[in-house]
Amino acid sequence: LLALGQMRDRPAQELAAFAVEEAIGLTKSRIGYLAALNEDETVLTMLYWSKSAYRACQIGEKPILYELVKTGLWGEAVRQRRPIITNDYAAANPWKKGLPEGHVPISRHMNLPIFEKDRIVAVAGVGNKETDYNEHDVRQLHILMDGWWQVAERKRAEAELWKALER
Repeated sequence: LLALGQMRDRPAQELAAFAVEEAIGLTKSRIGYLAALNEDETVLTMLYWSKSAYRACQIGEKPILYELVKTGLWGEAVRQRRPIITNDYAAANPWKKGLPEGHVPISRHMNLPIFEKDRIVAVAGVGNKETDYNEHDVRQLHILMDGWWQVAERKRAEAELWKALER
């Protein structure tokens, strides 16, 4: 969090990349992602795929926008408004909608919503940890991503303020 707080002057994309790569390390995962949620909570916009996920993904044109109603398991964090842990991704699950051809193989998955007051503003996820995800992993990811959001939101507010002052 200290390093993240010191990155206030860095571009938003760099903040997102740092947060995801740190999340992977904190949770001992192999892949991760971060997606913003629009104001009416209907569309997710991918902000960052981890370097490892991007390299392993064989999907040609990777989509950036995802309608929530069309998402499978990874959209459940928004629909249920809570962290979702799936330690046996191969098991039958009514929330799954399958993976597109070329998608990174997933063995375990954990994601959570990032809130600003009562509104979900983003979803962060990690995957393929060698051991089961647990509540400790949820807390680590939650703390880190709340910190990311605070820095990103402050950066956005400062930019708006400077823009208003220039008028």
